[in-house]
Amino acid sequence: MHKHYVNAVTIVAFFIALLTVLSIIAVHRTNVAHANQPAGIPCHTLSCHAMNPGHWL
Repeated sequence: MHKHYVNAVTIVAFFIALLTVLSIIAVHRTNVAHANQPAGIPCHTLSCHAMNPGHWL
C-alpha cells in the first residue's frame, strides 16, 4: 500500500513540475513575441483593426 502511495505522489509531482515548466516557457515566448512586435504607425480605421491579429487576442 505504501509503495502505491509513493508512486502516485511521484507521478503527481512530476506532472506538476512539467506543467510549471511548460507555463514558464509559454509566458517567456509570449513576452519575446511582444518585445519583437514592430512599433509602426498606429492604424485607426475599422478595417485595420479587424485585420489585426492582436485585436482578436
